[in-house]
Amino acid sequence: MNYYLKDIAKIVSGSLILQGEENRMQNIIIDSRKISFSKNSIFIAFITKNNDGHNYIQDAYDHGVRNFIVSKKVDFSLFKDANFVYVANALSALQTLAKHHRKQFEIPVIAITGSNGKTILKEWLSKSLANKITVIQSPNSYNSQIGVALSILKINSNHKLAIIEAGISETNEMETLEKMIMPTVGVITNIGDAHSEGFSDLSHKLSEKIKLFKHCKTVFFNGNSRDISDHLNSLENIKLFSWGKDKNNDISILKIDKNKHKSSVTIEFKNEQTTLIIPFNSPEFIDLSMLLVSILFHFEWTPDEINNALQNIDLLPNRLQIREGLNGCLLINDSYSTDVASLQLALEYQQQHKKQLSTALIISDFDQQIDKNETYVKVNKLIEDKQIKHVYLIGIDKKYHHLFKSKNQIFFENTAAFKNEIKSDEFQNQCVLIKGARKHKLEQIFEDLSAYVHLTTLETDFTSLENNLNIYKSYLNPSTKMMAVIKADAYGSGSIQIADFLEKKGVDYLSVAIIDEAIKIRNSGCQLPILIFNVQHTNFKNLWQYNLEPEVYSQQLLKELLNYSKSENQPLNIHLKIDSGMHRLGFEENEIESVCQLLKGQNNLVVKSIFSHLSASENTIHDDFTHKQIETFNAIYKKISRQLGIKPLQHILNTGGIIRFPNHQYDMVRIGLGLYGIDETKNIGQNLEKVHSLKARILQIKKLKKGESTGYSRSGLAQKDMVIAIVSIGYADGLLRICGNGKYSVLINGSLCSTFGNICMDVMMVDVTHVPNITAGSEVEIFGKNLPIEDLAKSCQTISYEVISRIAPRVKKIYTYG
Repeated sequence: MNYYLKDIAKIVSGSLILQGEENRMQNIIIDSRKISFSKNSIFIAFITKNNDGHNYIQDAYDHGVRNFIVSKKVDFSLFKDANFVYVANALSALQTLAKHHRKQFEIPVIAITGSNGKTILKEWLSKSLANKITVIQSPNSYNSQIGVALSILKINSNHKLAIIEAGISETNEMETLEKMIMPTVGVITNIGDAHSEGFSDLSHKLSEKIKLFKHCKTVFFNGNSRDISDHLNSLENIKLFSWGKDKNNDISILKIDKNKHKSSVTIEFKNEQTTLIIPFNSPEFIDLSMLLVSILFHFEWTPDEINNALQNIDLLPNRLQIREGLNGCLLINDSYSTDVASLQLALEYQQQHKKQLSTALIISDFDQQIDKNETYVKVNKLIEDKQIKHVYLIGIDKKYHHLFKSKNQIFFENTAAFKNEIKSDEFQNQCVLIKGARKHKLEQIFEDLSAYVHLTTLETDFTSLENNLNIYKSYLNPSTKMMAVIKADAYGSGSIQIADFLEKKGVDYLSVAIIDEAIKIRNSGCQLPILIFNVQHTNFKNLWQYNLEPEVYSQQLLKELLNYSKSENQPLNIHLKIDSGMHRLGFEENEIESVCQLLKGQNNLVVKSIFSHLSASENTIHDDFTHKQIETFNAIYKKISRQLGIKPLQHILNTGGIIRFPNHQYDMVRIGLGLYGIDETKNIGQNLEKVHSLKARILQIKKLKKGESTGYSRSGLAQKDMVIAIVSIGYADGLLRICGNGKYSVLINGSLCSTFGNICMDVMMVDVTHVPNITAGSEVEIFGKNLPIEDLAKSCQTISYEVISRIAPRVKKIYTYG
């Protein structure tokens, strides 16, 4: 965008307060922590359910912003050289501006919606079409009411085509998105259960999604989906373009032959047969690939051009991976794309995660940018704005070197030169962002700097974690706080990274089991209050030193804390644990009088909350017992509050209780495994997304003849000729031995493969006789998106808590977002 503020005020019907210099506005800022190019930026103060952007006007002003859109009264005299546009509703103003901006361009606009695969298809389309025309796409997963508006405002006169994602979570949202996008071409990827909580059923959800296409000329879809086909046929004056197995589709699938990593797909289009080579063999990605093929045919690409495009697409595995690095470093890998917008997002992500670490950037040339001079000026400005301490530039033409002004920068001809000249010990206690074009293979640097080389990994998907957090929040009253339980290293996920993420997402409290866990989180820079369940008298001093809040569950512990508190100058928040029937830790009803007497007349310990724990909130057969627990807890809470003359936070609901007993959420609730997509109640599992994926690799393939064996004590005895794979995971990685000998199956190349013989310390064996073209190095999913952790727990005769908590520290942890 490129508007004077007075024009913006007119477009959004706002009142203009002009106190300073008026510049053209080229950027929108919605987060005061993410400010670049402040002179030509306008800060929009949104009011949301959990926050108010007006509280951050001063912060934005201090960072150089001088133009604001506000919807509440502001003391303009405090910002004497700043300009303001006063509107009734900031979100409506942004969307109105986006609608106006869209009308300035008569270019094709492809709008993509669906339950899954929107971002992947958008990236594939953009990468393919950019070989012929100048394309603008919505960044990352910018598909919300705000994200779509920001995407539209990035269109400029150089762009010949736009690709915009559109996502909705409830009724009547799509009409607003459609008016902003004004798509000429529509695409629906699929329809499923993801993000369905705002709709009565899938048919309702689908009818809302296709409102995006009401003014499209052409809409692309999978003709194998009868639901999608039936709904789209209700649209008038729109050409429908489908692919599928039936002959009545525009593209009909004649045959699919799958091999190790590819699929050969024979199609018929306009009475001509063509064979396409798709670089995947899973059904969902073949489906997405066929949508790409359909659109490219629509743009009159030849079969050869389409096949070339197909060989250059992938599943974006490197998009924002986070990993522990050598020498106390944190690595962020975004080695997929190179453009200023995605670099800015990645740098902001780095700023959010660096904590006390210094920063380093490893970046390649921007090979697909037309005006590299202008691009590198912007890149240098971003580096300066973010105050990156060390910059390593790979593959950038020497004629552009003068555009980079960092004091600590080194240029390299290629990735090999970097690896030869820079040793891993040069990176110490740094947050390292690796960003660049795929041709430079910067993922090699990512692997070289990683702390672990073990082939077994535990992936944590922050996008799914956020989805689950929001689903549980939707069950809460606006005033109810949320405490996230992240004990046992966040159930094996890595407590520092999970705590950092949850703090940014507005969680109110954290809780851990022992004080060492809390100190580790506090030292990482987390400012949230932290409750500790199991405190010992030997570490009382650390409670005050690190501002930590203990659970107090016995009179002995309370007396010890009271005695120690006399040596400290500051009061300490404590949380009283009530035993309402679980009979683990906690005060029983007959102790309450004595507890109150101990707490009266002293100011060193402050009762922050009174809480209890439900024994069986997830199980309907124990509901009478659960109600009795709640009744007992309420009576004790009232007694303590009355005797002490206080009203501390009250909480009893755990993850299962949030769903099944919402009338008792009180002041705060506690959430644990529900964050990770594990629903013990069996009530909302269809809306949750699995966060964890435990993966290993095949180390070797062996053929066994009938009567031959594998493993100690010949535990795996071949009853017939067979093929086995030796896989890089064992009980030292946390995989329970009980799941051996055929009691569990893992997923390899889309096929379930049962364990064979005993689970060993470092490896396990699986039967792959039925899996064609399998090789060493193939990925093995132990549990994850396609194989629920609950299945492994059942095979091991245990619960999901134990399975995830047993993941060993030596298992490499990877974090993905977007």
